[in-house]
Amino acid sequence: MAVIKKIIKYTGLFTGVIWGINKTISFLSKQSNTFNKNHYFEYNSPFGIIKYKKYGDGKAPLLLIHNLSAGDNLNEWNYISEYFLDHYTVYAINLLGCGNSDKSNLVYTNYMYVKLINDFINDVIGEKTDIITSGYSNRIAVMTSVYNHNIIGKIAMINSDEPEDIKHNVLFSKIINIPIFGTFIYNFLFTKNRCIANTENDFNLYHYMNSYYDSIHYDNSKSKYLYTSIMEKKTYIDYQKAMSSIKNGTYSYLDNTHTYPHISTPKLVADKILDFLNN
Repeated sequence: MAVIKKIIKYTGLFTGVIWGINKTISFLSKQSNTFNKNHYFEYNSPFGIIKYKKYGDGKAPLLLIHNLSAGDNLNEWNYISEYFLDHYTVYAINLLGCGNSDKSNLVYTNYMYVKLINDFINDVIGEKTDIITSGYSNRIAVMTSVYNHNIIGKIAMINSDEPEDIKHNVLFSKIINIPIFGTFIYNFLFTKNRCIANTENDFNLYHYMNSYYDSIHYDNSKSKYLYTSIMEKKTYIDYQKAMSSIKNGTYSYLDNTHTYPHISTPKLVADKILDFLNN
């Protein structure tokens, strides 16, 4: 009986320490990050509250959709958006599960994001919209066009990812979703040093990856729910087959040397995309 009491005692102490570490990481991230320093609009979608920015005074609307990962957020567009402001009214959105938008404990799917973008354009923008996307979110834009091509103008895709085999990692995702201990493992996977590694020679990217880190740990690291959905390929869809059927003009900007070329070389990318959008 004494041994059992000791096990319970030390287990409780260990759990308390882990809980405290998790809370400290989340608190420090929330105190330092840029999400608390800027003004955001809110859109109350059926899936949760979405935070977004609106700027520029152009006649046509332009929606910027950041890459889809646990840390990516609308700050991805801070370095390139200025080049579009003379031509467009720009909307930059924090996808559900990202940045300071709601990070609910649910299964994140491609269709959920498609419905989210469709509703956002209808309810907030209110007219046909050109879209620029990055990385994994290219799938969202293409499938939104398939879902409702009447609301989508042209689509510019930065670093379109290639089709991939669906490989489920259900066991590890279940571990990550365990309260306290799973969150601790998730926090260990995304330390600040790991997030900003190899970015010192690129000031813009270094600055953004600090925001990436903050996004991961914002709101008690609840972005882990999106992370596990991505890891289980719940957000995956082979959009390449849909590319031939959509009626919108599309353009792909590929850069094998930069994961985020619109952060590292924003003017170069902006010039190429504006040529596509304006012609």
